[in-house]
Amino acid sequence: MTWSRYKTNTIDEFTLSLETLALEIAKIAEQNSKKYMIGGGWALELTLGKITRNHHDIDFFPLKDDVVWWRNWFESQGLKTKDEQTNEGLIIKVLGNKKETLVDMVPSDLGNVMSVIYKGIKIFIDDPQKILDEKLRNAKEGKPLRRQDLHDISIMGRKLK
Repeated sequence: MTWSRYKTNTIDEFTLSLETLALEIAKIAEQNSKKYMIGGGWALELTLGKITRNHHDIDFFPLKDDVVWWRNWFESQGLKTKDEQTNEGLIIKVLGNKKETLVDMVPSDLGNVMSVIYKGIKIFIDDPQKILDEKLRNAKEGKPLRRQDLHDISIMGRKLK
């Protein structure tokens, strides 16, 4: 990723395809009574009701019990899945045709979930204030902030506080 990807006023096609995928996830979840939430930068964007920057993936948190169901659904859409073990636990990467990561699927117990209406569709998201606080906490602890974090703090800091 380059800084220009987050600095531009132009939203790229990849980000627009992720938006379509996030909306499809929400619709399929509702049709099949699946609980989930979208986290990270997309949760912030959905709170704002518009895309303000380009994104490289969707942070998707389904219930732990539904992970197999979601894996099967993604694969039925022609996508690939790949398990990745991290210090925080299992992340299932959902990969597109070019093996690019579209979704980081993280099995979850789901905590405080909020809902927003985005483009007429109800989408469940992580608490935007929690996301912003985590980005700020990382900065205070001396962890390097990514360019997209700086963007999110700038945009959301005005909206939430």
